[in-house]
Amino acid sequence: MKAMILAAGKGTRLQPLTNSLPKALVPVAQNTALEWAIRRLEKMGITAIAINTHYLAHQVEEFVKKRSSNRSKLTLFPEREILGTGGGLLNTRNFWNDQSFILHNVDVFCSADLSAIHHRHEQQQDIATLLTQNRSTQTKLLIDEQDYICGIHYYKTQEYRLIRKPHGALKEQGFNGIHVIKPDLFPMIQESGEFSIIDCYLRLSAENIPIRSFDIGNAYWKDIGTIEKLEALEADWKKDSSLRACYGA
Repeated sequence: MKAMILAAGKGTRLQPLTNSLPKALVPVAQNTALEWAIRRLEKMGITAIAINTHYLAHQVEEFVKKRSSNRSKLTLFPEREILGTGGGLLNTRNFWNDQSFILHNVDVFCSADLSAIHHRHEQQQDIATLLTQNRSTQTKLLIDEQDYICGIHYYKTQEYRLIRKPHGALKEQGFNGIHVIKPDLFPMIQESGEFSIIDCYLRLSAENIPIRSFDIGNAYWKDIGTIEKLEALEADWKKDSSLRACYGA
C-alpha cells in the first residue's frame, strides 16, 4: 500500500514557529507533525509514502535523510511553485500503482480506523472517499443519504453550491483532510497548475462521478493550523492514551 502526505504549506498561522521551520517539522508531543503522520500510515501497513515539499524544503529533505525505518520508503516531490492540494497530488501521478492510496494532510491528527475506511472505499468502488465529521468549520461539504458529495457551503461568503441531485436529505460536514483515492482519478483531472483537489471533486461530482464521504462520527480529530490548536492537541495527547496508541506512541 502507498500513501501521500501533503507537506508543502507555509503554515503562516503557526508563526512564529514557522518563521524558521516548515509546518511539517513543527514540534508536536516531543516529535514532529511529519513523523507522527508517517507513523500513523506505517501502522496501517503503508510501505511507500510520497511527501510534497515547498517552503523550507531542504529541512524536510534533511529529515528524510536522517530518518531510519524498515517499514516505509519515503519519496520527496519538491514543488518550485506551490501547487495546492490538487496540483501537488497531480505532480505525483507516476508514483502510484493500480491500488487505492491514502492522501493525508501533515497537520491533522485523527483516531479513526483508516484501514476500515480504506476497506469500505474498495468495496464501493468510488473514485475518492473523504473523511468528514459534524464539526465547526468555515467550509462544509453537502452530503446526501448515500454519502455522495453534492455540493459545498462556504460560510464566510455565504456561498451555497448544490452541484448534483441528492438522494434524500442533505447534511453538512467538515472535511477532515484525509482521503482514500483510486488512481483512476488522474485521467479525470482537467485542472492544472495550483488548484484545490476539492474543486476537482466538486466538478466530478457534478458529472455524477462517485465521490463519497465517510463520517468518522465521534472519532478524535484536530488540526494544528494555529498555535492555539497545537496547544489543544498537545493537552489532549497527554491525557488520551487511545490517541497516542493510534500513532504508536
